[in-house]
Amino acid sequence: MKVIQIAILLFFATTIILSKRIHLNEQTQQCIREKCPDQLKQCYDDMACQLQLSKCRQKVNKPPKQGSKSKPYSNVLSCLKKNENSYNLIDCAYSNCENSPKSQVYEYLLGNY
Repeated sequence: MKVIQIAILLFFATTIILSKRIHLNEQTQQCIREKCPDQLKQCYDDMACQLQLSKCRQKVNKPPKQGSKSKPYSNVLSCLKKNENSYNLIDCAYSNCENSPKSQVYEYLLGNY
């Protein structure tokens, strides 16, 4: 009986955590769409920008090397700087959607292309 109660509690806890994450992700997406429409369009219209986002996508999940003093996502940011439109897009997203965790900004921008 206790196993069933624990399973039910875990189910509800997981559901609550996932719904909050989805809600935050939707807020991030909406913020970027509303605040950075020109940058999104410029990157969408620029094949080099889309290719740069694809190159940078694989760096998002790579944590900094153990013992490294580099900040999380600094390798992604340096990757995005290689293309003006991708850098302008991430810069706009950071500047205007600062309530969103940086990880969600990256997930949205790099997951969409």
